[in-house]
Amino acid sequence: MSVQSVQKKHNLSVLITAGQLFRKEMSSFYKQLVSKLVDAVINVSLMIIVFGYFIQQQIGSGNNFGPFILIGTIASLGFWDTLGKVGDMITDFSGPRTITYTLSLPMPSWLALSVLAVSWAVTSLVISCSMLPVGKLLLYNKFDLSIISYWRLGIMFICSHLFFGFFSLWLVSILKGANITTVWLRVINPLYTFGCFWYSWKTMGQISPVLSSINLINPLVYVMEGFRAATLGQEGYMPFWICAVALLGFTFLCAVDAISRLRKQLDFV
Repeated sequence: MSVQSVQKKHNLSVLITAGQLFRKEMSSFYKQLVSKLVDAVINVSLMIIVFGYFIQQQIGSGNNFGPFILIGTIASLGFWDTLGKVGDMITDFSGPRTITYTLSLPMPSWLALSVLAVSWAVTSLVISCSMLPVGKLLLYNKFDLSIISYWRLGIMFICSHLFFGFFSLWLVSILKGANITTVWLRVINPLYTFGCFWYSWKTMGQISPVLSSINLINPLVYVMEGFRAATLGQEGYMPFWICAVALLGFTFLCAVDAISRLRKQLDFV
């Protein structure tokens, strides 16, 4: 058998193993799917009812705040869902350490870690996508589906959730030995607070151009702005393609640093 044939056989074996690992992660997700969907429906419904009707009445009918908050809520569902995986993985490090078995599978350790991040991305994407009809049902004629660019929305779902998956993996890599509460207060909370969930990046710029410029290092800005540009129209939001490319860049940086850190921490070559 030629060296080339052996290499092809090895590559095929690696891909099959990666596929089996991904299927295992998805199988675990399907067992929790109904529960996660119920949680997501409750979360989205509460946000829409409060902001789409009560706060809408408070700020006046001239501002259609319901769809704005709906899209922000859908965009952030994946963020919070994948963050839940961080705690699970940190617990595993100090407990059963099933990650050791995962990384001992016949595939490169970088690929095994990437499969975990991608599986987190896919499971959170499934939950987020399913909430769009819920939003339409609750907002009815306040949310115009005809202005949505569905192909752009699809791109944004993929880019943002890939980022969420690898960002969560990066958090795992920096949390070993760190205080989770401190990381939450110093990293997660500032990212979300200034991540343009409650307001647009343009609005921030009108109040403080300096702060809005500094906030360009916040990846959640591109998530929120990209989703709203795809669903509510480009006007008033950051250019869609800048958001998509920026998220891919952040994803790459998180992936490289996370995998490098975790391989050292887990003593895998």
